[in-house]
Amino acid sequence: MEDLMRIDRRTTLTWLSGAIAGAQLALLPYASSAATSDTGAIAASTKGYGNDPDMLNPALWAKTMSAQQLRLSAVLADLILPPTVTAPAPSAVGIPDFIDEWVSAPYPDQQRDRGLILPGLAWVDAEAAKRWGKPFTNVPHDQQLQLLTELATPPTTADPAAAARYGFFFRFRSITGGAYYSLEQNFEEIGYIGNKPLETFPPPTAEELAFINNAITKLGL
Repeated sequence: MEDLMRIDRRTTLTWLSGAIAGAQLALLPYASSAATSDTGAIAASTKGYGNDPDMLNPALWAKTMSAQQLRLSAVLADLILPPTVTAPAPSAVGIPDFIDEWVSAPYPDQQRDRGLILPGLAWVDAEAAKRWGKPFTNVPHDQQLQLLTELATPPTTADPAAAARYGFFFRFRSITGGAYYSLEQNFEEIGYIGNKPLETFPPPTAEELAFINNAITKLGL
């Protein structure tokens, strides 16, 4: 996916700070315990943006995902949230860059997720290579869906490796969906209309008037 949509750093940092400050994206109960080791862990000396980030001149931690990890994230995100007539593909609005920002941030929750997501991406590519001799991004759509469906199926055994793979899928899906639907352009896809100014206030309906009149009668007013 060489035409991957890229988002500037100022935008992704603003996006990330909003996601961290808001409600936490859903975490599967055993996802944190299923996290695997990540040899590319963020250095302990890496600092966050503090309490007063300068979004006009961002110069913070390095983004750490490789080009292949970004391409793979784009393909997975688009399989999880296929584009529609009214909604663009996640790869078309910069979701891979957001995931990169997320797993590169030097905060405990993001580093926990890093321990799930990066090994999970590596497993997807390795499994595709084992089955079909190609990276996941290069296999046909039907085979991509086949492997993704297996990942999305909760494990029925106490196999730690299966739990880690499902924890990866669950968390990747949560981060993708949370980021995608936090974009104003996608609000309407989930029925959120936000705060919209009214030129006039509509009059009360007949049902509302009946309720008010009934309450006044009960109060003896």
